[in-house]
Amino acid sequence: MYLYKKIIKPKNTAAKVTSLLTLLSGAFLWISSGIIPFPAIPQACAVILIAVSIYVASAYLLHEYSYEIADNYKDGETDKKDRYDFIITELKGNRSVKVCHIEMSDLTAVKEITPQNAKETRAARKKMRRYSYNTQFAASRRIEIQARVCDEEISILLPYDDELISVFKNLGF
Repeated sequence: MYLYKKIIKPKNTAAKVTSLLTLLSGAFLWISSGIIPFPAIPQACAVILIAVSIYVASAYLLHEYSYEIADNYKDGETDKKDRYDFIITELKGNRSVKVCHIEMSDLTAVKEITPQNAKETRAARKKMRRYSYNTQFAASRRIEIQARVCDEEISILLPYDDELISVFKNLGF
């Protein structure tokens, strides 16, 4: 049984525009390099712009994630945190791959990252292993989940969702 399950599909206008503009700029630089005496410089810039375009498209437009808080009730457990697992599944076409599975008892904090507190959370995150399952390009609000797994501090970034925040608050985070 799922306490929470949602598939977040990328709807990033900013990522689409950025990817398209960098691709067109790179193509324009490549084409215009034929009329300049030293074509290597605009060609190198064109390759960089095309690579940025491909990165933005692949990181923010081609990935879908399913976020789940699933019940794993075992006899004798009474604490809400021990009953549930947090699971992230990456969806690519017809294929799905579980990329994150953390027991709620391993979570240490769930925070909302806003422009006001982004600087202080960034400093704390530098000491942790970081994972980003965020499909929003240049998002102003995100969710950060911190956990201690196998004696290692990890930080997971997710797109902001009011319902997910309320579920975590109901579980005591």
